[in-house]
Amino acid sequence: VSTQSTWAAARFCLLPLRIPSMSARLKVLLLNLRFDEYLNGIRDSIKLFRKTIHTIQKCPYLPYVLRYVLLMGNFLNRGAERLHTQTGFRISDLIKLKELRSNDGRSNLLDYVIDFIRRHDEKLLMLPQSLSIVHQIKSRNPHDMQNSIQATYDDIIQLRNELLPIADQISSSWLEFLTNAEEMVVKVKDNCHQLFHQFKELGTYLGELEFDPQKCFENLSQFCLDFETSCKKSVK
Repeated sequence: VSTQSTWAAARFCLLPLRIPSMSARLKVLLLNLRFDEYLNGIRDSIKLFRKTIHTIQKCPYLPYVLRYVLLMGNFLNRGAERLHTQTGFRISDLIKLKELRSNDGRSNLLDYVIDFIRRHDEKLLMLPQSLSIVHQIKSRNPHDMQNSIQATYDDIIQLRNELLPIADQISSSWLEFLTNAEEMVVKVKDNCHQLFHQFKELGTYLGELEFDPQKCFENLSQFCLDFETSCKKSVK
């Protein structure tokens, strides 16, 4: 690292000392220090969410597995007049399959589904591997991400409004930084808005009008783990 570049970086960090307001001074420094890393992290999350949506929608196994789960449920409920003609279920119901156990307690409904699949369409046992991406995304909350982006945008606008009246007293570098930061955050906000439209489309694809993407990914992740466990158990 050259002395000239080191001095330029140090000078950029000393520039906020010219800002009269201590609050604005700290906010500018913190924003400058974390901005690139923060925004890159948001962009990576958006990309991963989009990849997850695409993976679920294009998964060749999921529709058939869900159909077999529905068929098995209707078969078991054939004695109940209101239950044996169910046409669908929520993704959250998938994690309840292992809770419905046989009289001897040794097997559950998911075990029977796996056994049925193994005998009729064994390639569907690849479902967990095809949806492994949900394990990476399950702990990320898109609503928190959206709120964080909006809060960052609001901070930038507030800081710029505070600095504009004293523009002749501070370096123009800071106003340029805030202007550029605003433009980049606006683009990310637009991408986030498009992402939530894609979430809505995923909810429609899965037949859920009240769709919570994080809950969906959590439930699919747990179902895939349960699915793998039942597969291993049925082989023994």
